[in-house]
Amino acid sequence: MDSRTFWLGLLGGVLTGALIIAAGYFALKAYLPPPDDDPLYNAKQSFLSSGTQLSRQEAEAEIQFLNRERAPALLMS
Repeated sequence: MDSRTFWLGLLGGVLTGALIIAAGYFALKAYLPPPDDDPLYNAKQSFLSSGTQLSRQEAEAEIQFLNRERAPALLMS
């Protein structure tokens, strides 16, 4: 087997694998419900938005706490 046969076979195998994976993806996507009708997707989206809000509130509270802790030291010096 020469080098050209090896590389052509490798490239053919990679392309065939990519086609099989893409076909499987589109076949699964065709049978799955759209995101608007999927209750798990809706629950995930609501959790992510509330989780982001909580994280943002906690970060702001931590920043304000740190500013209050440092403020007396700045006033004293």
